[in-house]
Amino acid sequence: MNIAIISYFFNDHHAEGIVTAKLARALAEAGHTISVFGNLVGTQEIVTKHLTNLDYTSIDSDSPYWLRFLENILPSNVLGKKILAIPSLLTYNSPNDYGWILNVKKAFMKAHQEKPFDIIHSRLNPHSSHQAALFIKKAHPEIPWCAYFSDPWPPHRLPAPYQNSSGALSRWRSDSLMDSFLELAESHIFTSIYMRDYLIKDQRLELIEKSFVAPHISPYWNTPIQHIKKDTLTFRHAGIINKYRNPNILFDGIRKFLKKNKDAAKVIKFEFMGRNYAGKNSKPIIPPNDLKNIVSFLEQKSLNETWKWIAKADILLLLEFHFSKGIFFYAKLSDYLHTTRPILSLSPKEGVVADLFKKGGGIIASPDNSEQIGNAIDKIFSLWRSKKLDMISKNVSLAKNVHPNKVIPIYEKAFKKAIMEST
Repeated sequence: MNIAIISYFFNDHHAEGIVTAKLARALAEAGHTISVFGNLVGTQEIVTKHLTNLDYTSIDSDSPYWLRFLENILPSNVLGKKILAIPSLLTYNSPNDYGWILNVKKAFMKAHQEKPFDIIHSRLNPHSSHQAALFIKKAHPEIPWCAYFSDPWPPHRLPAPYQNSSGALSRWRSDSLMDSFLELAESHIFTSIYMRDYLIKDQRLELIEKSFVAPHISPYWNTPIQHIKKDTLTFRHAGIINKYRNPNILFDGIRKFLKKNKDAAKVIKFEFMGRNYAGKNSKPIIPPNDLKNIVSFLEQKSLNETWKWIAKADILLLLEFHFSKGIFFYAKLSDYLHTTRPILSLSPKEGVVADLFKKGGGIIASPDNSEQIGNAIDKIFSLWRSKKLDMISKNVSLAKNVHPNKVIPIYEKAFKKAIMEST
């Protein structure tokens, strides 16, 4: 198939940029021709120009002339701001992002005229990618469209505390856009059944028949590293840390574990690599004084460097909280699974991770129960001392669930469904 992927982020440090680059590479290696229309296009070592059937370009995001004209002629007082709020509400984008949407449509149509695309595949986040596809679809309804959702959208549908307290008009406009995404796209892809059911409410059950579930693809080109027991038990977490993903509950669990195992402080480490953002006007999260010899934070690295780092961990950490409702298939989770290392996940007892670990692969502790977390660490520590960490995985490899051999056929079915529905 000749596939056009519209993705605001591509091959950069954002989670969506990484997972989309993995997908594009896997689709190209499966024999499809891929053209990516992006905005922030990075240089991660995921895709290269050596893949002759994979092309990607960064589309300009200049504000449209008429918006710049309004900004220049309107006064900077309250009235002027209220008038400028009208186009922002209608476009539901910043001026530059709206300009990107318009430019994507132009670039797509030019490429489509030269060599027709079989399908458009747009990616969320952000929603601008879907809006670009929507613009194309409304102008050319004959072009099949498959829309992908990895997060709840609109913002006011996010689980608390991420939930956005937008005004009534903003909620109406974003709900209207979401309805268009779901109704006009001939097929959808969600990262989990839970995400699908969260976004497609009861009144939209008829949409399930054109919906598909596919997890993120792993860095499948990397070979897992043979684990070697060392003198220190190392837990590693890769990914963003912020005020909503604050590891304080984990720290409390570590303290409870250390009360039972005082000597363990010399042989246990918890390491975090990634963006450390405590919030606006806030300093990065730092290790508590009583755990400063056990807990450490490292700067964000490239995907390749991060992979090498997590692959050498004894245990991988996934910090999930109850506000997640267990609906997320985190981008880092596919990387974790590919390492084949055991995982300690602070997750709800029902959801994506709980389903994955039913037959092995990791241990789950409640994300708001430090006692459970401490007990889980204690169990892992005992297995590590007796050289039996593999008992956590129970010889179950979850890596196959995120390999292209499993994931790409799902995408192909979704694309074929869209093509069939559009004819």
